[in-house]
Amino acid sequence: LYKQYIQLRPKDELGYVGLGDTEYLAAGDGDQAIAIWTAGRKKVGDSMTLLLRIAEAQANSSQFDELKNTLSDVEKSIQQLDQGNDRQRNWAVASMSLFRGKMLLAERQPLAAIPHLKSAANFGNPNGRDRVGQNRSIAFSAWTALGETYRELDRAKDAADAFDHALELKPNHEATVLASAEAW
Repeated sequence: LYKQYIQLRPKDELGYVGLGDTEYLAAGDGDQAIAIWTAGRKKVGDSMTLLLRIAEAQANSSQFDELKNTLSDVEKSIQQLDQGNDRQRNWAVASMSLFRGKMLLAERQPLAAIPHLKSAANFGNPNGRDRVGQNRSIAFSAWTALGETYRELDRAKDAADAFDHALELKPNHEATVLASAEAW
């Protein structure tokens, strides 16, 4: 279906997003998804959505050298966004903070990662509540990463607080419920 959509509308990012998501989420093939999203960027032009999908897949598959380059492209794209596009800018900045935090954690730099993760966790709302959709997903991922980071640093109260914030966003997330209980 998505391949047909791309043939009909080769300059529309939605076909590439859908096809890449299908490969990445359904088939678990991050490299194939990255290839699809990269091809889409060549056809569509500068697409923040495709660029952030690439960064997310790279972060989740520990492709940190590639991620550094992608995050550099994200920063350039953010600078080029129109002034009236605050919603997309904020989403891109929060996503970039989350991925940069994850990269620093993988490089065993937890103290350097914390400010990036806090920024992503508080995306769109300084008290970390009342988010929907992608905003909620970014914040949840950041809060759980913060909880894990604080736990590794033997900061039990900070870890428990971070996991509790994550649970406010996804109350029935079993692994986070257990992590929160263990932290307390």
